[in-house]
Amino acid sequence: MERSAATDDLVTCPGCHVHDYLRIRWILEIDHRVHERTEIGCAKCNKWFSAKEDKWCFAEWNDWACEQWAQSGHKIPHAELYRLLLQEAREEQIERTAAKAVSRYLSEHIASQYPMVAGDRFESEQEPKGIWSVISIEAICGTNTGPFCIIKARKVLSSGILGDITHEFWGHKSKLKKLRPFWKPSTWRQLKVGDACILKESDGVILHADARVRRAVVNIDGTEVEVKKLNELLVPVLRVENGI
Repeated sequence: MERSAATDDLVTCPGCHVHDYLRIRWILEIDHRVHERTEIGCAKCNKWFSAKEDKWCFAEWNDWACEQWAQSGHKIPHAELYRLLLQEAREEQIERTAAKAVSRYLSEHIASQYPMVAGDRFESEQEPKGIWSVISIEAICGTNTGPFCIIKARKVLSSGILGDITHEFWGHKSKLKKLRPFWKPSTWRQLKVGDACILKESDGVILHADARVRRAVVNIDGTEVEVKKLNELLVPVLRVENGI
């Protein structure tokens, strides 16, 4: 997208001495389809400045143009202000780059090392108590606490389905007990052949499941065990969450 910048607060081009050829355009970055870069320059002289933010681009052009005009003996009003705006823009760019580096470190070395990931379930042993499902894990660095994780989670209903209540648990303050990814099925249709399961606290694999007759067969350490009571079995949480 491109438009004329003739009416914007831009110093007249020192190359062609014409204001009407000033343009501003936004360029999509190749590897970031959503993010754009701003370009400001003179279409006649083909002189352009590029930056991530509009105001940074304005600052680059104006300071450069003031310097060029000064070399030919012309002093531009507010040239000192434009110089300060450029200094501010460059400091903001440095700060943003540093912030991104900090964020990347926290993500790679703190959040990624947390013992839970999105989709895991845990029991909160303090308020708000109950069973929760992890939505996301974000690492931040507190001035006094140092780095820690914020776990955003959704309340799990007694049926095993995810509820609407969400909460943020601060890792350095919360007592969270990670749970195994299994839940009590509410219907025989949630038993799927090939799924891992837990039968009376023993790990197994579902070999056969027939919802019509309410019967299943589970392999426990090489032994086939017939299941006739649904409440004896735990199935993967995804079968309960999604109702499949």
